[in-house]
Amino acid sequence: MSWLLRLLTFGGGGARDPSARTLEAAYQRQSAALQDARRTVVEMLGAEKQLSAAAETLARSGWMNERIATLRAQRFALESASEKLRLRVELFRTEKLAVGTQYIAAGASSRSGETLAALAREAAEITQVVERAKETLAEIESESR
Repeated sequence: MSWLLRLLTFGGGGARDPSARTLEAAYQRQSAALQDARRTVVEMLGAEKQLSAAAETLARSGWMNERIATLRAQRFALESASEKLRLRVELFRTEKLAVGTQYIAAGASSRSGETLAALAREAAEITQVVERAKETLAEIESESR
């Protein structure tokens, strides 16, 4: 579960990494804009319904019908823009996750290289210890003869 949290918050750098904060802030701004657009669509739909009800009461005056048509056209345009924004936010989220995955992979690759280097150093040290032990054993055997 922690790997998923790191991935969703852009890798292991988290809050320390300025690029992670920048991406997360941009994503949050886009998400907020999408929520605002959705709220506005709902408000426009409510206003359209109220105008329609008022037009019914006023026997469908020409001005009221024009206003309803204008409001409806604006709502359709806003719904279209909102859908485009939703798709953009979804694409941005996917790209953010991809960058986060690359960030985690780069960190893992770096750590694995460090681990392999440490293992190689330890293997070399062990080889030296074994060689010294063999030399010491050979010296002891030669002294005992």
